Amino acid sequence: MDPKQLLQALMNRDGDNPNSLAAKVRNKTKQPQIHRFLKGEAKEPRRSTLQPLADHYGIPIDAFYDPSIAAQIGANLQAGKSLNCQGESQLIEPQRKAAQIGVAQAVVAIGAALLQVDELTRAQTAPIFDVLTREPGRAAELGQRLEKTLKGGNGQSPITQEPRAA
Repeated sequence: MDPKQLLQALMNRDGDNPNSLAAKVRNKTKQPQIHRFLKGEAKEPRRSTLQPLADHYGIPIDAFYDPSIAAQIGANLQAGKSLNCQGESQLIEPQRKAAQIGVAQAVVAIGAALLQVDELTRAQTAPIFDVLTREPGRAAELGQRLEKTLKGGNGQSPITQEPRAA
């Protein structure tokens, strides 16, 4: 179950449509925003758009961005299990810990790659990180852009090379 399917399943469970859901969240998320998300037309919905929906259904906001979390919550939903925040935090905690370890490793790898390029190239990466902090939904695209920016003269990315000996 992907994030769009999860939202649709939650709406179906409660007998909602985009109009009624918008009303229930007091139009903090508007009907057209809900409709665009469900249809896949919202490429990178803002967290501020989806947070009222997550709060309304008692699920973590990450369920609307991470298909694996959406699938776990969807499985609970289909099994008739509770979706309260306490249960969800227990369900998702191992995944969060794994993500944190992955982030730490990624930062170390990026740091090593930045040490291998000149100052101008490092400066060219700054806007990529800026966009990533504002639009995390573009991580895959921005990762490719970062790797392309960091490509060394030999055509290989410093990110995937072994660290150079000091």
